Amino acid sequence: MRNGRSYLASVAMVILAVSAQADNGAFAVLFNGNQDGSGSYVAVPDSDAFDLTQPFTIETWVNWDGDPSYRAYLSKPIGDEPGFVVTGVTMVVVDGFPCLALQDVGVSRFTCASSGLSPSTWTHVAATYDGQVSTIYIDGVVSNSEDGGYVAFPGTDAEFGTSSSLLIGREFVADLVDRTFAGTLDEVRIWNALLPADTLQAWHDRVATGAHPNAGSLVAYYQFNEGLSLNQTTQDHSHNGHDGTLMNGATRVRSSVPLRP
Repeated sequence: MRNGRSYLASVAMVILAVSAQADNGAFAVLFNGNQDGSGSYVAVPDSDAFDLTQPFTIETWVNWDGDPSYRAYLSKPIGDEPGFVVTGVTMVVVDGFPCLALQDVGVSRFTCASSGLSPSTWTHVAATYDGQVSTIYIDGVVSNSEDGGYVAFPGTDAEFGTSSSLLIGREFVADLVDRTFAGTLDEVRIWNALLPADTLQAWHDRVATGAHPNAGSLVAYYQFNEGLSLNQTTQDHSHNGHDGTLMNGATRVRSSVPLRP
């Protein structure tokens, strides 16, 4: 009986472990921020849908660890291969200030919030761009807006005959590998529309459902709620099939983002 009880106990432990891995509660992804090439990230295969050549909005809940340097947390590069790494669109935290960077041939725009993030604190950061004006929102409220003076959209990899993944957690993979993010991210949303200020205010702390007024413009949406599953795939909840893969030790952790029902 002693052996039988030991066997049953072992089975119970396995069942508990499987149940824990299947937990689909609120999760986020933790990025190690390593700057030696081993920085963790989420990679999403290239798609024309990520060529943001029309008004767009990018939203993310950001929990920055306080490192005072250039910390890129979302990127769609023009180029990301040896000998050719070029920024296309990047969301980055610079010395605590969240910024939108974009460029094309002869164009370079860099707009930052007027106030910095508090370390180890969840903050909703959104950036909108209409082709000329960049606006940064903090927790649904405009923080800063800059007019580039003329219409110009970010360059794309297709223009240069390359193909680059959408990256969450770092800017490049092939080079400039120190441009990583140290902290935790959740609720990453990319829209091919300029979301109005009142919509960002109303929905920044809610799950983007079909009831969202711009639901048809949602390009990609990462909730990271696969729980403790060992599967490294993270689902695109826009239903456009842009699933990502956790790389270099990117880890799902419990999320305390203050989302309303």
